[in-house]
Amino acid sequence: MKLASLKSGRDGKLIVVSRDLSRAVSAETIAPTLQAALDDWAAKEPALVALYNDLNAGNCNGAFDFIPEDCAAPCPGLTTGRMAAPMSRTWSWCARPVAQNYPNLSGLTR
Repeated sequence: MKLASLKSGRDGKLIVVSRDLSRAVSAETIAPTLQAALDDWAAKEPALVALYNDLNAGNCNGAFDFIPEDCAAPCPGLTTGRMAAPMSRTWSWCARPVAQNYPNLSGLTR
């Protein structure tokens, strides 16, 4: 299954992309964002897989042409177009010793 995010609002809009990367369809009725899908993956995966299979079989209303060159990537020059980074704001965790030592690691002084 291939998932991507269209630029929309703060976290993008989840889409499912066909196996051959030629078509895509919105998945926002299943999960509005990739983060929302991951947060409840056990419940969301079956519907996303079904949508992916329908898209590949040509049975999806609302499918549109997918242009891979429009995908955002974490490198300069590839962040334009309609696509957004798939996980624009992911949860992160940093151990306290690392956070306290960050100024030293980054060359900053207190």
